Amino acid sequence: MINKFMKKAALSTMICAAAVSVSGPSLAAGLNVAYINGKTVDETSNLLDGYLFDQVENLFIVSGEDYADALTGGVHMGENNGSLFFVNDKKIDERGYKRITQAENVYVIGGDARIPDSLVKDLDNFRGRIAGANRYETAQLVANIVGKDRNILITSGENFPDALSASALAIQKDYNIILTGKNQVPASTKSYLERNKDRLVYFIGGEAAISDNVKKEILSIMGKNPNDYNKVTIAGKNRYETSKAVAEAFGPFNNAIIADGSQYQDALLGTSLAAKKQAPMILATSPRQAEDLTNYLSTKGLSDVYGISTGDKFSVQYLDTIVTKLSGSEEVQIKDTVGKVINVEKPAEPAPAPSPAEPAPEKPAPAPQTSFTGWVKSSAAVRSGADPSYKKVGTLSQGTKVYGAVINNYVRIEFNGSTRYVAVSDLSKTEVKVEKSSTQDALVKGAYGYLGARYVWGSANPNVGFDCSGLMYHLYQTHAGIKLNRNSAAMASNGVQVSRNNLKPGDLMFFATGGGSRISHVGMYVGDGKLIHASSPSTGVKMDNINSSYYVNTFVTARRILN
Repeated sequence: MINKFMKKAALSTMICAAAVSVSGPSLAAGLNVAYINGKTVDETSNLLDGYLFDQVENLFIVSGEDYADALTGGVHMGENNGSLFFVNDKKIDERGYKRITQAENVYVIGGDARIPDSLVKDLDNFRGRIAGANRYETAQLVANIVGKDRNILITSGENFPDALSASALAIQKDYNIILTGKNQVPASTKSYLERNKDRLVYFIGGEAAISDNVKKEILSIMGKNPNDYNKVTIAGKNRYETSKAVAEAFGPFNNAIIADGSQYQDALLGTSLAAKKQAPMILATSPRQAEDLTNYLSTKGLSDVYGISTGDKFSVQYLDTIVTKLSGSEEVQIKDTVGKVINVEKPAEPAPAPSPAEPAPEKPAPAPQTSFTGWVKSSAAVRSGADPSYKKVGTLSQGTKVYGAVINNYVRIEFNGSTRYVAVSDLSKTEVKVEKSSTQDALVKGAYGYLGARYVWGSANPNVGFDCSGLMYHLYQTHAGIKLNRNSAAMASNGVQVSRNNLKPGDLMFFATGGGSRISHVGMYVGDGKLIHASSPSTGVKMDNINSSYYVNTFVTARRILN
């Protein structure tokens, strides 16, 4: 970790360098601008996940009612290709569990007073909890995991505004975030600082966040000159000015993230984006702050600008004002997370009165959005946006049925829970038949042969009846010579995972019929959107539509057993 740190300039060097103006154009004509905007925090978080990841590798569950664990945990998240998930009122709804189960690894940061063990203990992908007796100890545990040899940023453990930009800086400079009280240094923080006297230390926030006396005490604890506290403080007159001061300490940057500063969730969610784009987190809410920010960013030579807001406190109009002025009044396209250009409503300019002899023409009606139904010709790349320049995030196999709205010659589809795009040129308007293998055909015919069979819990015997996993166990052992795990939860580790959009006959589909994310049911996909399964004692083995709301909402994963 020391070697990695030495490759980056120390923060003290960057603060000195911040006094020197960074040369560069006001903004390039090819500026890329994206706006991540959800109606709720969960929606904003989901949009960020879809924008950044094909699949979330590490999901960190934190309290949505307190910023501290999300702030310090954000460093861990950003260093490990992760995403945040906020829990409120000690509850996770069905949609939340669906998102959680799609992550490869799930961690909790913080104690069970806010995030009870009952919410996560049954998750197959739950890897553990990082929690101390309080937020101060939790911050130190996170610091020890991220890296013991890192320098230190001190932020308030009581007041969030000045601390919001700290995570992005800590990730960029390989710093740990340690918390303190405004007027008192907690005993655990003292102990941590005494063990790390050889580290550099900086404070984020003015006296309203951390008193000068506490800053002096901390410097004394670490054997440093307490009178130097002003030299190692990064702060402005308010949270917005502090975020710009933190950006200056960041050093030269080509990308910037602007988040709503009126609440803490947006900036903390954006930490994952900041880590990927090596960008500072800058706060804005009002038109006045947007104007001040324009002046600040005009010398930075930016290539990418990202706006993050839940609701419309930091509106797309504010973002448009910033980037339009920075581009020399040239119009700049602002896109959403799937690459669609956002239509920004601008103040109407008075139109000249039409000549009496030539009445003003009527505006043509907007072209209706067309839809498309087709089948994949051979294979089709799934992209994050409606253009070949967007990242490929998956592939659809031959014969897969596709339907959705057409945007820029791409069909908009749902793929692994996110909005994605497939080129119309990869699709046929007539159904593409795919020959089944003899084993695949035998499995499907075998499944059809048991329609109407009795449901008997614990049985895989055709002479008696089947439970859901018993039917799958019998079919694969009889027709493919493959011995699967016996219960549905264990069976979900057989084969390889496939997306719901890429199912082939013979694939197994798994569901959480009891709520949450715990797998409790399995069935076989037999084509044409149909599932055969041993459903219940009252219905026995039956066929259902996988696109019904019940099976869409309870779906967890799918596995392909045959190569």
